[in-house]
Amino acid sequence: MDLMVEASPRRIFANAHTYHINSISVNSDHETYLSADDLRINLWHLEITDRSFNIVDIKPANMEELTEVITAAEFHPHQCNVFVYSSSKGTIRLCDMRSSALCDRHSKSVKKRPHFIENQCACRGCVTYVLETAHGSRECHQVTPYLLPGLGTPRAGRGLLGPGAARTHRHGAVVACGRRRDLKQDTVFEEPEDPSSRSFFSEIISSISDVKFSHSGRYMMTRDYLSVKVWDLNMESRPVETHQVHEYLRSKLCSLYENDCIFDKFECCWSGSDSAIMTGSYNNFFRMFDRNTRRDVTLEASRENSKPRASLKPRKVCTGGKRKKDEISVDSLDFNKKILHTAWHPAGNVIAVAATNNLYIFQDKVN
Repeated sequence: MDLMVEASPRRIFANAHTYHINSISVNSDHETYLSADDLRINLWHLEITDRSFNIVDIKPANMEELTEVITAAEFHPHQCNVFVYSSSKGTIRLCDMRSSALCDRHSKSVKKRPHFIENQCACRGCVTYVLETAHGSRECHQVTPYLLPGLGTPRAGRGLLGPGAARTHRHGAVVACGRRRDLKQDTVFEEPEDPSSRSFFSEIISSISDVKFSHSGRYMMTRDYLSVKVWDLNMESRPVETHQVHEYLRSKLCSLYENDCIFDKFECCWSGSDSAIMTGSYNNFFRMFDRNTRRDVTLEASRENSKPRASLKPRKVCTGGKRKKDEISVDSLDFNKKILHTAWHPAGNVIAVAATNNLYIFQDKVN
């Protein structure tokens, strides 16, 4: 007799999104969380199901002018007023909820003065928050820092308008914000594109499918179609690490576009110590990168190779020429078998990868 597990919802938060939800992230204050769809990010209180605050809205007045969508969003692991979101244009934004009621603007220049919103000082006075009800209507509320209507009073020193929040860039970049009270400044993380490598597929493969803060909160990781990049929150000009996931597919972009695989959304994850990262690929392959040794490995999740207590053997992809016995040709890869979802245990070397309708759990070898 098989054991059946059934889940029943304790609360249902409904009618706040028009499009499919792509991200949910619980805040470090354990009282609020965010939900994101293609065009909006909403802030919820865990005890209130019929209303939310709209903190990011990139929907243009004319939908024909839409050039990008939100692809992922996450709260900072320690700073409850900071969140990050990514866009289909390959930009990442780290946002501070203190700087504006609606986090959809960006300023690269640092100005040593308070940020004003419609003549209301966001540093000392009231700010206006847009309240989106369950029925889609919007109400404007003026609130003082650390006290938001309907969301209760956060614990001292950890208010929703407190230091360290993040917000989005209208052009799809990531904006990182500091904890200084006098400067509620967002930072956009975006790597300049090499004009010589520009092609028809450049914008598609630069779309960010996932963004994750490190457990320490010092770094964040982004996943685009071909690579994983690690960013230092103190340096927005370029990533500090770039790891190629399946560069051998660059020559296959045309066929991947025709079969829609180029639009696949791969996730990524950190190890518990932030010393390694993992993400998925095709043919049920998944990639692991050691940040200290700069070594990487390709492993395969399959029933044939995943017998209990059996060690996984590294796999290699041959891009041309004579193929070795233990290698697989890039032309033989099965693009219907893909690992989009991965997870790493927060304290131990245990990983989980989802391959189509199968879940594989692997543990580091124990002597």
